[in-house]
Amino acid sequence: MSESNRTVIRYVPEATYGTTPVASALWKTLGHNSDSLTVKPVKTESARIRTDRMIQDQIKTHEENGGSVEFELSFADFDDMMEAAMCATWSTNVLTLGTVDKAFTVEKEFSDLTPHYIQIKGCRVDKLDLSFKFGEVVKGAVTFAGATSANGTTGLVGAGSCAALSANPVMAANVDIDTVTIDGTSVASSGIIVNEISLSIANNLRPNYSLIAQAPSDQKKGTARVSGKLSAYCSVAAWAIFTKMVSNADATLSWVITDAAGKGYTFTLPKLKFGGSSPNIGGQDQDIMIEAEFLCVITKPTITRAP
Repeated sequence: MSESNRTVIRYVPEATYGTTPVASALWKTLGHNSDSLTVKPVKTESARIRTDRMIQDQIKTHEENGGSVEFELSFADFDDMMEAAMCATWSTNVLTLGTVDKAFTVEKEFSDLTPHYIQIKGCRVDKLDLSFKFGEVVKGAVTFAGATSANGTTGLVGAGSCAALSANPVMAANVDIDTVTIDGTSVASSGIIVNEISLSIANNLRPNYSLIAQAPSDQKKGTARVSGKLSAYCSVAAWAIFTKMVSNADATLSWVITDAAGKGYTFTLPKLKFGGSSPNIGGQDQDIMIEAEFLCVITKPTITRAP
């Protein structure tokens, strides 16, 4: 029987899509709380008619490999995933949404089973989710869309090496968030009390299938959808968010999070539209909240890391 505490997830960048580099020293451990990484053979039942009423066969037609890894945010440990989600490369510690294709080989090890491995090559990041909520650590999830897969008792690191996770602490939302700014004014100055911000970066990947292969030959990106949710206590100051929601006026949003060592990130959304509906009354003895969805438009969002 295998135990979840004995699992390891690691990854390595691919120079050639779908090809794992040999004896690479670039393998890294991917921190995880849980995962849904799946090697999924897609099968079709034969519809041939038989007088004995049996099914003729079940045929494997193709593969759908990928899935998500859920994690807790710590500085530096997920920078590669941010790069791949933003389709960009860190430049002077700044990421701006771009068009760069990045792919990884991802390997999940069941270390207490001899060990055994599940390996997915050609993994592009389809989606990155981050949740900053009062009273909780910063939670995230990275969703991969992959190509070919393998499994067995032989790992792919081989003569290479794999870096461990850093010693950087897990970040907590209200402990480590320094500033939240809406429309150029910090919420500390405006009087808006923000309870939660979530961010989603989706690349809308689509698989390219070939008649001579069972797995996708590539995963091509579509429109970048950067969206999320902001939750604030309903007040005179926060009513401005609802007003912008109704009028469909432009807004800006940014927030800064740093750990105790001063390491962290600034998320900047320079142009967005609020969506949602008017505040609802939930019942007795409850705070009324403004639940605003948002969608980034035209101007590219950025992630800045420090140091």
